Amino acid sequence: MADRRPKCLPGQRRRPSRWGLGRHWPRAVLTHGWALSHDRAHIIDWAWPTRGAAWIDPAILILRLLEAGHTLVEADAFACRFPSWRTAPAEAKEAFASANAAAWKEIAHADSAPWKAAMAGHAIAFTTHLHTLPGNR
Repeated sequence: MADRRPKCLPGQRRRPSRWGLGRHWPRAVLTHGWALSHDRAHIIDWAWPTRGAAWIDPAILILRLLEAGHTLVEADAFACRFPSWRTAPAEAKEAFASANAAAWKEIAHADSAPWKAAMAGHAIAFTTHLHTLPGNR
């Protein structure tokens, strides 16, 4: 059967329709983890698409907020807007943060790109922050 889908324009590539982002994505957008459609932007983590507890997304968001210059207190307060983060067991959040810090340390050790070292530092600081919260000692 012939493919009846519209052809991609130069500089575009097809994408799976399950994300509902329009028929094509510009190549330049794909390289930075953003997908743009005519009326919205979507952040896509191409490196680690996985299933997990709903509170993991706010945990990852905290690291990105730290990367953007927010403090640990500000980033954690923002994550608390999500019920999944507020209600997640402290020991689960601490275990995830510790594992994530270990992963970022390994990434930074394997590749000396400054942003990777910064992310490792943020992940370590976040783990320490969680351990110092009241009720988590």
